[in-house]
Amino acid sequence: MSKLFMLFSYSTLLLFSCENQIEVNALGSIELPSLTDIPVSEKETLELDFKNNLTNNDKDTKGSAISYQCIYDLTVDNIVAGPVDCTDIDGLTFDENTGLLQWTLSKDAFENGDVTGRYEFKVIATSKNSSDEEVFVVSAINVPLTCPDNFIKVPANEDYEVEEFCVAKYEMKIAGNLSGFPGDAATDDAVSQVAGKPWRNITRDDAISACQRLGPEYNLISNSQWQVIARNIELTPSNWSSGLIGSGFLNSGHADASPAETCDAAEEYVETDCSNSGLEADYIEKRTNTLSNGEEIWDLGGNIREWVRDDITGVEDYGIAGFVATLPAINPNSSDFGDSKFAFGPSGDYSALAAPKRGGLGFYYLKFVGNVIERGGYYNDDVSGIIHAGIFRTDLDYSTSTAASFIGFRCVYEP
Repeated sequence: MSKLFMLFSYSTLLLFSCENQIEVNALGSIELPSLTDIPVSEKETLELDFKNNLTNNDKDTKGSAISYQCIYDLTVDNIVAGPVDCTDIDGLTFDENTGLLQWTLSKDAFENGDVTGRYEFKVIATSKNSSDEEVFVVSAINVPLTCPDNFIKVPANEDYEVEEFCVAKYEMKIAGNLSGFPGDAATDDAVSQVAGKPWRNITRDDAISACQRLGPEYNLISNSQWQVIARNIELTPSNWSSGLIGSGFLNSGHADASPAETCDAAEEYVETDCSNSGLEADYIEKRTNTLSNGEEIWDLGGNIREWVRDDITGVEDYGIAGFVATLPAINPNSSDFGDSKFAFGPSGDYSALAAPKRGGLGFYYLKFVGNVIERGGYYNDDVSGIIHAGIFRTDLDYSTSTAASFIGFRCVYEP
C-alpha cells in the first residue's frame, strides 16, 4: 500500500510538473539567477553573465529575445530608486543584448561608493511576453597597500595622475656585494637596505631590468613618481631648516665631497669616511626627508644621482640651466612632460631664496638633451661652496649607454 501510494504520488507530481512547465512555456517566462552580496577587491574584474534560468540563454520560454537594463544606487535597502545607469560607474560595461556585466574596480569605486563601499544593482530582463528583475549588492573591498620590506608608502597625487605606491626607502644596493659594483643586472639582485654602497656604474635600461627582476609589480621609479615624492617633501614643513615651508632651505644630503664617495645608510650625517664623527652639523647635509604620512626616505637629494625610467627626445630640450629656485614654467617645444617647472620643479615660488643654498632645491640642466633623465644630486655636488644637489636636481644630458660611478637607481612597487 505504501509503495503504491508513493508511486501514485510521484506520478501525480510528475503530471503536475509537466503541466506547470507547459504553462510556463506558454507564458514565455523569464527567471533571472538569484544573487546576494558579492565582494570584489580593487583591480579585480567582476563578470556576471545574466541569462534566463529557464532556457539557459537570452530568450524567454517562447523563444522571444530578451533585452536587459542595469541600474544602481548607493542605498542598500532592496529598492533601487534609479534610474541611474550602471555604465555611469567608472570601469563598468553592460551589454543590453546579452546581459553581460563587467566591472574592473578602481580606487574610484571606494571614493564614490557609500561609506561601506557598497553598490546596490538591479538588472531587469524584458521580452515581449514577460519580464523579471534581480536586486543584488556588490561590496567594493579596499585592500590597503602593503609595501615590501624597506619600501615606504607614498601618497597619491592627482596633479600627476599617480596613485598611491611604494618606493625603496634606500638607494638600491647589490645583494651580497657591499661595494656597490661591479654589478650584473641579469644575475644580481637589487635590494633596498641600510648596509652597502649604492649600486652604480649601471645603465638606465639595466636599472629597469634590475628592478623588474624583483617581480611583476616592480619597476624603476618614473619621473612623475619622483616629482610626487619631491613635492610632498617640499610641502612638509619639517623638511625645511626653519620648520616653515619656503623659509630657510631643504636639506639636500651628502654632497660636499667629504667623503668624496657614496656612503651606506648607517649614518644620517657623514664626514670623512661615511661615519659620523660629530664634525658634520650643517642641516643641508642631512640625508633623510619625511613625507606627509610620516614615512622617511634616504638620499633622494644626494649621495648618488638616480635614473628614472622615462624616455625623452629632443623635444624635451628646454634650452635652460640654472637653480631650481628660479626654474621658470616654460614649454617651448610642447613636451609631453609639460612645462619645465611642472616636470622637474617645486610647486611653490622660491625665487627669493638667496645663494649659496638657494633653498636647497638643487640645480637643473635642461639642454643638450640625451635620451634619459637622472634626478637628485651626488656626493661631489658642491661647486665652489654652492650646493647643486637637491631633491629637484635634474639632468637630461646623458644617454641609455651611460654608466657612471655617480649614478645609481631606486625601485618602486606598484601592485
